[in-house]
Amino acid sequence: MQNSFLVLSWLLTCYIQVNKAYSSRKQADLKGAVIRRLEIKKDSIDKLLEKRGKSVLVYAKAPGRKTWIAITNDKWPDKIDYTYNVLKNASGKIILIAQIPYSESGDWDIEHLSYFDEGGKIFAFVDKQSIFTDYKGGIVREISTRYFDENFHQLKKADELVDKDFKPVRVDKHNFDFRDDQFIIYKNANECLGGYGFRLAQ
Repeated sequence: MQNSFLVLSWLLTCYIQVNKAYSSRKQADLKGAVIRRLEIKKDSIDKLLEKRGKSVLVYAKAPGRKTWIAITNDKWPDKIDYTYNVLKNASGKIILIAQIPYSESGDWDIEHLSYFDEGGKIFAFVDKQSIFTDYKGGIVREISTRYFDENFHQLKKADELVDKDFKPVRVDKHNFDFRDDQFIIYKNANECLGGYGFRLAQ
């Protein structure tokens, strides 16, 4: 009787462990599928941004001014603190906001890119920092990409160190003088615009 109980107990334990392992694999597969879908969506937005058509609106923030300045015909103010690129889809929905701090020295470049879905919720954020250096090709980029679910939970974070051709750099990033870059990730487009102080001059 005791042996039968031990066997049943062992079988039950095995069943629970197998079931847990199956559930974990299934959850991992589902998470992986969601991330791949978000990566594809981000890539499509990047391609739209590269085309830089009429759907890309460009603004600048000048020192001492509370409002953004719309940039048309490549006419820029004499001094700027930030450049902002706002990309809309065919429906007029904002799908990307890029904040680009101005480098007065010209020896670094930083971009904060927020990607939004049709409902205005963030699904990806990229912090990209480039510095000019004596290393191969003269430019090294540190790129950090995050993906989020619809509840603003981070699903994935990927960090890259690449050269000017976006080929991997096999060197410790601490060998380079990257800036102590500070940023805030906003959970939707409205909060992002508000956080960046979006107000247009009348």
